[in-house]
Amino acid sequence: MVLNNGYTALDHDALVELVARRIRLDTNKIDGVVVGGCYHYGDGFDSTFLWPLDYIPINANAPFREVSELERAWYAHAEKTMTALVLGRTPMDSARGPVIDSQFDVDGTTFVKPAPPMGVKSKFYIQRRPRKATRGGDGLPPVALTFPDMTETEWLRFREALPLYPDLCNSYAEWRRHLAKGLEAGSVLQPFVPMPVTWKGWSRWRKENQHPKNVSSIRQYANEMFNAQLMALLRRARERKPDSVLPSRYVLVITEEIGQDRSNDLTRIGVIHSSLHEDLVAKELVLDARIFHEHGLALAGAYALADGVDCLMWEKNLRYAWT
Repeated sequence: MVLNNGYTALDHDALVELVARRIRLDTNKIDGVVVGGCYHYGDGFDSTFLWPLDYIPINANAPFREVSELERAWYAHAEKTMTALVLGRTPMDSARGPVIDSQFDVDGTTFVKPAPPMGVKSKFYIQRRPRKATRGGDGLPPVALTFPDMTETEWLRFREALPLYPDLCNSYAEWRRHLAKGLEAGSVLQPFVPMPVTWKGWSRWRKENQHPKNVSSIRQYANEMFNAQLMALLRRARERKPDSVLPSRYVLVITEEIGQDRSNDLTRIGVIHSSLHEDLVAKELVLDARIFHEHGLALAGAYALADGVDCLMWEKNLRYAWT
């Protein structure tokens, strides 16, 4: 008889398969094997306890005739235990915790065995069951390096009004070289995004927000423009479905959700050209980055602003998701 006493890396079906395979390697004096266990699945609000028990016959000439009696006793024990738990006779703290994801790292690669799904949708968590984020928390890191871009006419206006600030450079050509260096400072997860600014727009914004008249406020103005345009893009973002009407050009975000931990999700981002017959990947921007959906969508928005694309679409691959 084999009972799972808290080893959560194997679910019951996998344990039955493992035991059967090992027993059949040497069946000497073994007529059959019973495999059982208690498994707790929970999402912080709902809890499900399963008490499976399976008999694996090995010797067909020696049947286990008492298997039905054993099953009755096992399920009676399960009912007694669960009744005591529900009535508070057994504190919940003494019960085993719910089955969670199992994962380990080898040479920089993370292997994940997702926790089994709860089986039914939660009636408490209307959207979906909550998932943790062990790396980086629930907040979003910066998704862009912004830079105040301007035409030569606008640069001259800024230069004349702020003659004592060397950060504006001595010539427009030098300013453009400064911008080009910024492109090299960007990264896959934090691209460089020039934001067009004007003297008139900056002056109005500076007065309304009581910012000082300096180069730092120009950078802040460009950054706030980026934030406002990014939020507008995110509000318009749509899920791509088989029957979706697709724009001619858009940035697509595909996230593969893996288990309970959003830190293990994989996201890819690309610019897509849509035609009547098929979608063509015009530019692959991010390939299997370990970032979750919301982070990927914000990052895609940064790439869209940098490339002049005004539409975001997204998909989720829920094959290994926790539900």
